[in-house]
Amino acid sequence: FDPVKSFTPVNLIATSGLVLVVHPQLPVKSVKEFIQLAKRRPGQMHYSSPGNGGPQHLAMELFKLETGIDIVHVPYKGLAGAITDVMAGHVQAMISATQTAPSGVQSGRLKVLAVLSPERSPAYPDAPTVKELGLAQVEVETWYGAFAPAGTPQPVVAKINAELNALLKLADVRESLAKQGMTPRGGTPERFGNLVKAELTRWDRVVRAANIKAD
Repeated sequence: FDPVKSFTPVNLIATSGLVLVVHPQLPVKSVKEFIQLAKRRPGQMHYSSPGNGGPQHLAMELFKLETGIDIVHVPYKGLAGAITDVMAGHVQAMISATQTAPSGVQSGRLKVLAVLSPERSPAYPDAPTVKELGLAQVEVETWYGAFAPAGTPQPVVAKINAELNALLKLADVRESLAKQGMTPRGGTPERFGNLVKAELTRWDRVVRAANIKAD
């Protein structure tokens, strides 16, 4: 299928944040120091991800591309191994979903250097955004949306869009999403469609630059 031509965008339902975390004994206190250390040790530092081609992997490859650092990807078969080995110091860093890092941060086994979302995270209020650090080009959020088959009549798309927008205003829905680390969004089908096209262009560049292949 073609991700643009095969579907009709309906609604951007929610987004979820990402954070850059490192092992607490890594001798860095900021993203700037992390970049400087990686440049002094090209190819010697490692980062984990829950799997090849996932958002955490792609986000770090974007970070590498924009900052000019060379750190080695270590893919795991799932989140548990990836984040456990950062906490154990077997790998130095990873980009993690916002909601999966708190226990490690609270126990002192992970250090948050920055959030990749446009806004600071309530879970890590002291962690700056990458935009605050002059790295707006590496802002990344995972997103969740609703699509319909291509050719779905516009009145049907508009009705589903309106129903979803109404649901996203309900307190219990917003609370449920928040517990999962998600921010409710909503909006028009056109806005969601523009996001999809922009994301495809953005990540195509990263995949090509990093030579990422499907498993």
